[in-house]
Amino acid sequence: MATAFFTGWLQNDAPDVVDRATGKPPIKVANVAISVDEGPFALRSAVTNQRDRAMLAEPAASEQWQNFLQRRRAEPVGQMNVVAVLEGGRSKARVIDMRPRILRKQPRLSGAYFLPATAGEVSTIPLAANLDRRNPVFVMNKGKAKKESRAYFRTHQIDLVRGEQTTLAMSFTARIAAYEFDVLVNVIADGKSKEVVIRASGGKPFHITGPQDRPRGYTQIFNESGGSWVQAPPGSWCVQSATNQKC
Repeated sequence: MATAFFTGWLQNDAPDVVDRATGKPPIKVANVAISVDEGPFALRSAVTNQRDRAMLAEPAASEQWQNFLQRRRAEPVGQMNVVAVLEGGRSKARVIDMRPRILRKQPRLSGAYFLPATAGEVSTIPLAANLDRRNPVFVMNKGKAKKESRAYFRTHQIDLVRGEQTTLAMSFTARIAAYEFDVLVNVIADGKSKEVVIRASGGKPFHITGPQDRPRGYTQIFNESGGSWVQAPPGSWCVQSATNQKC
């Protein structure tokens, strides 16, 4: 759970003078991890390239598979989980708010749809945000229990000191559209409010797409089998998201 880890402030502020002069942020994003292929994901278009089709037909090396996902701009369907590590860069810094920022909203992806063998096994994630809301905010995700509707940062703050880290496990959901987004972190340090942005590796925004309403909304559907991918005949298509399955 991302809660306040420290209730008091350190008294030695001398290093902060140097940090302020050099423009170092009061909190930095030490690491961001996201796994595109842990649940259903989709591509913008069908897989027609013969080399790609051959790769899908056999278990691929991790580097080759990740290159395919990045090159084809694969997007999680319905839900994505992001783990971010924040690290304090001052003797005192306080996160008072965090919220997703929608950069672009587009129609849901309708190209190739991939259903991994492990789809539907979703871990409990402390923080959750529904990107379909007009102004999405983080709430506490209690798994199968009743979800808390109040914005998490209305009643919680995160205090960090220099070198201390906290891990944020964030779950994002989408149903009605595809989204390009990042996460804004509002930090109070040195008596001033500053913003820190959480993005994927390389400074790229996150991407997620809502599921199509029916299987025929996709050009192709692939099912995982023994590490390879088999294109499903149209009559056997099923579409599974984090919350629903339609056949």
